[in-house]
Amino acid sequence: TPAIIVGGLVTLVVYFFTKDITHAVSLGLVLGAICSATAPAATTDVLQEYRTRGPLTTTVYGIVAMDDAVALILYTIASSIATPLIGGNSLSFGLQLLNIAKDIFGSIIVGGAVGFVLLFITRPILDKEARVLTFALSCLFLSTGICDALNLDNILAAMSLGFVMVNFAPPKAKSIFTLVDKYTPPIYVLFFVLVGAKLNIWIITPFLGLLALIYVGGRTLGKTIGATLGACLTKAPKTVQKFLPYCLLSQAGVAIGLSIAAGSDFADSIGPEILLIITATTFIVQLIGPVFVKVGVTKAGECGLN
Repeated sequence: TPAIIVGGLVTLVVYFFTKDITHAVSLGLVLGAICSATAPAATTDVLQEYRTRGPLTTTVYGIVAMDDAVALILYTIASSIATPLIGGNSLSFGLQLLNIAKDIFGSIIVGGAVGFVLLFITRPILDKEARVLTFALSCLFLSTGICDALNLDNILAAMSLGFVMVNFAPPKAKSIFTLVDKYTPPIYVLFFVLVGAKLNIWIITPFLGLLALIYVGGRTLGKTIGATLGACLTKAPKTVQKFLPYCLLSQAGVAIGLSIAAGSDFADSIGPEILLIITATTFIVQLIGPVFVKVGVTKAGECGLN
């Protein structure tokens, strides 16, 4: 839903101002694909901070866990359509789908395999925090390194590693996540410093500013309609139907990563515009996104239950 709404709005506005249908359609397709991603970290951090538990929390965890794969697939389809329209170097549509399937399933296999290795190594030493932390970080870095070497998605691999630990490790092993969490704050700070370094406000034109506002508004509307409709169709609890849209507004790593990929794939056409729009809007939605997550889980009555 957000992909359709953002893609349609951007296409109409760009065509209205430029009268270039190929440019308008290409930009709309790629931005529509990217907008489907939700920032897992920014969302789940709020849920953990307020110790939430309930149907809304469970639903949000499931959705943000799938966003990477959905965004990657949509981006592949969109870029394969946009490339012949505006001219660029790209593989055929079939080969791109094969590549994205390799990225998704290859990343899951790598992360799952490393997760089982970590499970095997840490099982006998769960009472020794220093050693457990060392092995946990080492396996996380190992997973990332393998993915970089094989050109796979290290975010999906890390998610798979965590999935294995949550579902197959003994309850005591879940303390690993508490140890690793202590190292995340400086990484988040560094991440946003790097994002800010990519945003040069002096080259943002009024036209790009308008597109950024349309992107944020269309994405918010699309998330709201899609989440509400999906919750109603699946007969989810009333709290999920009413407050799920509040929890899906954050945008960060995946969207920025895809915008960087677009900047490389379409360097001579729509790439620079996409980079500027996504980087600028990330600041906006990262300010309001976590606040709305808190509002949603508070109104759903799930705070303090975990």
